[in-house]
Amino acid sequence: MPDEWELLLAELKERHASDQVALVAFLEKYLDWAVAIMDPLRNRDEPMNLHRAKQLADKGQTVIDAVRRLGGYIQNPREWQRIHERTDRLEAELAHAYSLRCSAEQAKPSSAAPDDK
Repeated sequence: MPDEWELLLAELKERHASDQVALVAFLEKYLDWAVAIMDPLRNRDEPMNLHRAKQLADKGQTVIDAVRRLGGYIQNPREWQRIHERTDRLEAELAHAYSLRCSAEQAKPSSAAPDDK
């Protein structure tokens, strides 16, 4: 019959495993939110000035940075790698989408004020 310490240890292991599952699920949802933040940046038909594009890019990067920090607590190597790789892909997509927005905005003809005569 297991003694009290063995039962306590078993309970702690079970809670730890549950916490790990919850952490990975939370990070997945947080990365889903980063994708939602990036959607307007990727949608070239949606009008957006550079200030708004920068705000969205900064929000997306904040989410990515938080996932990287919290991802360090994942103990399962496969889960850590999966989250890490998805974060890398999202970060690259975010940089690319923001870069395209900046290029498109800079390519627009400037609306110079008419000459005063």
